[in-house]
Amino acid sequence: MSKAKISRIVDDKEGGSFLLSIRRLEERKVWDELKAKAENNETITVTVQNAVRGGLVVDAGVRGFIHE
Repeated sequence: MSKAKISRIVDDKEGGSFLLSIRRLEERKVWDELKAKAENNETITVTVQNAVRGGLVVDAGVRGFIHE
């Protein structure tokens, strides 16, 4: 039997069902890791996805933007 962590998005109290998201849980984990690195003044490496007017769209585990 496998276990998976999930994130509850919506709670349907009348129907007793839940909307769940593994993707949101993974994004939250990435944000927590990025926050910890920022607090420790660590440099991160990102992949540039696109150059747009005003800066760069990057992938840091989550989509980000670096201003010019």
